[in-house]
Amino acid sequence: MTITQLSPRHLEIARRLLIGDRQKVIAADLSMSEEHLCRLTKSEIFQQHMQELQQRADENIFDVIEHMRSNAEKAAHVITELLADDAAPAGARLSAAREVLRHAGHGQQAGPEYQPLTFEDRIMLAEMQLESENAITRAGEYKSYG
Repeated sequence: MTITQLSPRHLEIARRLLIGDRQKVIAADLSMSEEHLCRLTKSEIFQQHMQELQQRADENIFDVIEHMRSNAEKAAHVITELLADDAAPAGARLSAAREVLRHAGHGQQAGPEYQPLTFEDRIMLAEMQLESENAITRAGEYKSYG
């Protein structure tokens, strides 16, 4: 049987594979055999869709990275101010100090358990950093009103 069009279920499978879910887990969640899922993932139309999703994900990560780079100076300034603010909570100051040290090359060294980040890990890290930047921006706006 040749697949000529992807169903919503096929699209869900593609999205889950893109974020790193294992075929075995996906098959169980969707009450389908692993063999059927394997045949689907090997189909030409599914492969093309996966390539398109991967390309879009790659493009989005570069947008996030560029956004982070464009705000790096502002973030460094906020971290430096926080580090110098004796009235700031100790946890926030410690976190700022760790960031300064990490970016100066004094961060935690990789041990034998170190593994390179996966694509999904890089996306999650970029999203977390973007959320952090947004929180810092909001905190700065709040401070300027106070």
